[in-house]
Amino acid sequence: MSRIEAPQSDAPRLESVPLAPAPARNGKRQQVNEYVGLLEGSERALADALEAVADAHRDEPDVFEDCRLLASWSRTALEELKAVKQRYGDAQEAEPQRLADAVKPQLKASGFGLVRDLHDCWLLGNETHISLIVLDQTAIALRDEAMKSLIERLAKDNERQRTWLLSRIKQAAPQALNVPS
Repeated sequence: MSRIEAPQSDAPRLESVPLAPAPARNGKRQQVNEYVGLLEGSERALADALEAVADAHRDEPDVFEDCRLLASWSRTALEELKAVKQRYGDAQEAEPQRLADAVKPQLKASGFGLVRDLHDCWLLGNETHISLIVLDQTAIALRDEAMKSLIERLAKDNERQRTWLLSRIKQAAPQALNVPS
């Protein structure tokens, strides 16, 4: 069996080409700013929900402090997204608010209420997650290393938020659903 050799070329290899943002078509990248708006809205909705859950479930040993910490990460993300908004424009999207209204934590001070409230926050965290995935892929396509770096860091924080929420749901659910209130 013979081995197929790749043709030799004087053209630069892809990895040696410097990555710079691709030029905008018609001077606009409207869709990018719309997804940045989606991310911004979902981060804001998540932060608001986490803060509301923290306040409603102060009696739980870890919920107040941890939810406040997780919310602060979303608030920091909102500040850091300003640089991306400057490059691609600003768009306010109503979708995250509609989702936030649909899954708004009920804030019932009970074990079952805590599980439902954390569940709602987890759903909002996943809304943020999908926006981060879309924007990460967009940053790659645009060759925007600054945006890619930011989105990757925000995605790590979002993963930690969703992991904590899911772990806390798993911890609270058995007692909340099996013990009469």
